Amino acid sequence: MTRRLSRVLPTVLVLPLLAGCFPRPNYTSLPDPSSIRVETRSEVVSVVDPAHPRRDELAAITMALEASGATKTRVRIFLPAGWNPPSEGIVQSWAAGLGIPPGWTIVIPNADVGTLARVEIVHVEVQGPDCSTIITPNEVIGASKRPQLSLGCATYGNLAAQVVDPADLFQPTTFGGPTATTTSAAVERYLTDKIKPPPALGVSRVGTGGGSGGRARLVGALSRSVKQRKRQAYGRYQQICPRHSVDPQERRFYRGDGRRCQRLDP
Repeated sequence: MTRRLSRVLPTVLVLPLLAGCFPRPNYTSLPDPSSIRVETRSEVVSVVDPAHPRRDELAAITMALEASGATKTRVRIFLPAGWNPPSEGIVQSWAAGLGIPPGWTIVIPNADVGTLARVEIVHVEVQGPDCSTIITPNEVIGASKRPQLSLGCATYGNLAAQVVDPADLFQPTTFGGPTATTTSAAVERYLTDKIKPPPALGVSRVGTGGGSGGRARLVGALSRSVKQRKRQAYGRYQQICPRHSVDPQERRFYRGDGRRCQRLDP
C-alpha cells in the first residue's frame, strides 16, 4: 500500500503544474474603437497684435510650427474680450503674416486669455492598437499567433492609418473658393472636350435598394440609352453618307469626312 501511494503521490502533485501549461486565453483585451488613440500636444505663443506681430513672436511661432511638423497641425487664435470678431479675409491675412499655412487657422473671439491674444499650435497624432500585445504567449502555436483573434486589431489599425491628416479629427481644414488657376484649368479641359456629361438615362428616379425592382429599372434605362445612341448614330450616317446603304439591324454606322464614309462603331 505504501508503495502504491509513493507512486501515485508524485503524479497527483504534478497535475496542477501541467494544468498551467494548457492555453487559457484572455479575451478581455480584444480591440474596440477606443483602441484608436488620438494624442494631441500643443504650444502657446502670446501675441500683442495678430495683425502686426513682433519679431520675437514670429520666431516663437516659427519654432513651434517646425517642431509640430508640416502636417497634422492646426492653429487656433484666441482673442481677448472686447476684440471684434474678424472676417474670413482678415483671418487669412493674419495667418499669412504669422507664417501659418492657409486652412489651418480658426479664431475664437472673447476668450478668457487676459489682455493678449494667444496663438495655440496643436499637433495631432493617431495611433492604432498594438496587435502584438493582444495575443498572450500561451496562445502561441508553432511560433505563429492565432489570426482569428488579431483580425479586429488589424482592422482598427488600418482605419487609423487611413486618416490622411489626423488633425482633421481635432479641427477640420477650411476650404476656400476656386482660384484663377483651377478655374482656367477647368475651362480648358471643357473646351478641349476632355469633360463629357453622362448620357441622359431618361429616368427620374432609379431604385438603389437591394431589391430586384431597382436593378431592373437601372438595366432598362441603360438599354434605352444604348438604343438611343445607336439611333442617333444612324441618323448622322443618313445625313453624311446618303448614297450608302446600310442595314440598321446589323448595327453598322458610318461617318463621312467629305470624300468617303468611314465606319463608326456604336
